[in-house]
Amino acid sequence: RRANLSPMRRPPSKRPHGSTPPGGGGKKPRRPTADVKLVEPGKVAPKRPRGSVKASHGVAPKRVKKEGGTLLSRIKEVFEESRFVTTEAIMRHLGKDKKEVVLVINKLAANDRIALHDDNGTTLYRWLPDDERKALRERKAKLKGLTTEEKLVYQEIEKAGTLGIGTREVKYVTKLKTGVPKMLERLQKRNLIKWVRTIEAKNKKIWMLRELEPSRDVQGGPWYEDGIFKQEIVDAIKIVCMKYLEEEKEVTCEV
Repeated sequence: RRANLSPMRRPPSKRPHGSTPPGGGGKKPRRPTADVKLVEPGKVAPKRPRGSVKASHGVAPKRVKKEGGTLLSRIKEVFEESRFVTTEAIMRHLGKDKKEVVLVINKLAANDRIALHDDNGTTLYRWLPDDERKALRERKAKLKGLTTEEKLVYQEIEKAGTLGIGTREVKYVTKLKTGVPKMLERLQKRNLIKWVRTIEAKNKKIWMLRELEPSRDVQGGPWYEDGIFKQEIVDAIKIVCMKYLEEEKEVTCEV
């Protein structure tokens, strides 16, 4: 005989009709639906107001405006009272501690809203008008990509104005012992600065901003060009004067 290897079937459990199997099987009962109002034929159901919430979920909270205006407008009020403001003055006006005020000040400075000034060790802040703010942003864009040392060299040349400053003086005021000639060369290649000759020393280079014109003390006025005296122009004027004297014979100094 061959052995019967088929699995044994489990006899169906005898359970009364309509009873729930153990473990909570079967379909879950549906939640009772909310009452729906019927609309008469020919009429449109009214729309629920925007932003309203069903009664089952409670009432939506209303937005409350903060009193006293925005933080930026409140800070501007401090600068309207005084041109230069201290950290303590901002703290008193806003009613915040120093840590919070410092964060606000740093954010304003990063956005070019305020400028920092040093008054004998005390840091003062000044609100920047729109024209100064625009000029400051243009200056930042112009100096973008320069190193800290190169920016320091540029600032000293900027301070010198139309009188200019020599390479040795740049090293002294910036306290940079090496690398100054290369920094000057890079600033010149970016058309930020230029060098001119001076009447005091023909071989000495004086550095100034590209857009400035040197003063007469540096180049000697119309009788000099790049620090060199225009002798040929003076000789030509002498010839004209001598010819005039020979023709007129008698002249006065007022002519």
